[in-house]
Amino acid sequence: MQSSDEKINYEKIWDEFNKKFSSLENIITFSDLNKYPKYQKFIINNLNFFLNNQEERCINNFTKSLNYPEIIDFYLEIYLKLLFLFIKNKQKDTEESKIIFGIGTGRSGSTTLTHLLNIQKNTFTFHEHPPGVPWFNGENIVKFHMKRFNLLLNSYSSVADVAHWWLPYAENIIKENPNSFFLCMKRDKIQTVNSFLKIKGNGQKGSINHWIKHDGKFWSKNIWDETYPKFKVDDIQEAVGEYWEYYYSKSDEIEKKYPKNFKIFDIDELSTEQGQLNILNFCNYKHPITALNIKKNVGTVKEGRSFYKLNNEN
Repeated sequence: MQSSDEKINYEKIWDEFNKKFSSLENIITFSDLNKYPKYQKFIINNLNFFLNNQEERCINNFTKSLNYPEIIDFYLEIYLKLLFLFIKNKQKDTEESKIIFGIGTGRSGSTTLTHLLNIQKNTFTFHEHPPGVPWFNGENIVKFHMKRFNLLLNSYSSVADVAHWWLPYAENIIKENPNSFFLCMKRDKIQTVNSFLKIKGNGQKGSINHWIKHDGKFWSKNIWDETYPKFKVDDIQEAVGEYWEYYYSKSDEIEKKYPKNFKIFDIDELSTEQGQLNILNFCNYKHPITALNIKKNVGTVKEGRSFYKLNNEN
């Protein structure tokens, strides 16, 4: 239970923020926020950071919390409001606005691609920004991310997000956002399967298996499970192989349908200057920046890392 003093302090911080910056009362009233004590404590503490010139700390705390399930709509709206307040004074350059999606099965250069995009001028880059998008029925989460992207485009010429989960929604995104680009990275099937098995536990008891429905008794449950499709097989190696086949078969279809917006690149393109230029030129960067020796995430898994360089002046 909160003490009366703590409640008073919470309301004081809430009121101070609303007076100094922008009212959150049109999202949720303080009295209604009292009904969600865990959310209230987190939100108020971070509003206090924002008030005390620790805006980036506030935003990053909110971002990390999006990894957890049961995120409520008002919480997402407060997050978007804070992000808007933080970036509103940043001036974008004159380059045409675009949204870039880096996709691929995973274990296919996604972290390296993120670093490449992150060094481009006036580009705001994420890697697997939470909340993760379910492979099925994730339209509401996609809407939240698209709101965030479009908000950021007020301050940045390019916004990029790199994650495997965009593929099921690619066609609708392209239809609604003609200036969106999908960079689909592709790695050899056997190498991809072996890399996944290595980092997920080699199929032993307790391993992570995103690709088969299970009860958690042999394989471990994981918050990322719903962001992958499922296959009706018993062997994890076979499941990952089917995932690879399905992912690139679907990607081939979309590339043929939308060749100006969707292109498959071999992972080796990330390792050469010309290959990097091919990737960046596809996204219509006027002044592409290349950088070799940025190979990342080799033999490890760093899911959910986001590149929140919110004060990036590139």
